[in-house]
Amino acid sequence: MSDEQQATRSTARTFEELNKEQIAIYAKELNDHFRNERKLRGNLSDRDAELDQRAREVSALNNLLQHQLVEWYKIAKEYREVLESINEMLKEGTGELPISDELKRMIESVVAGTEEADMESLLGV
Repeated sequence: MSDEQQATRSTARTFEELNKEQIAIYAKELNDHFRNERKLRGNLSDRDAELDQRAREVSALNNLLQHQLVEWYKIAKEYREVLESINEMLKEGTGELPISDELKRMIESVVAGTEEADMESLLGV
């Protein structure tokens, strides 16, 4: 075999070895990418579960708030009816109620709808 043929054969073998090394590198990189993708999909799945849990919590809090608002409106309606009754009793003069002039004005203004008073200000708390 001539030197030229040996050089060609050596070069071919070198290219073959380089190709095998390159394929091994590609295989390792592909495997690393695959593992990384599985890890990211796991993280995404965990975050989706957390987001679903938070959505359920927000929904439950929203339902609780709506229920409390309905109850508050019922109480406010009854409160207004009591104030109207007190105001009627004051106008009719059916008995002396030991209340201050300021309380009378507040009751009259709430009944008339000119002022939104809450329980705390009405009771002086």
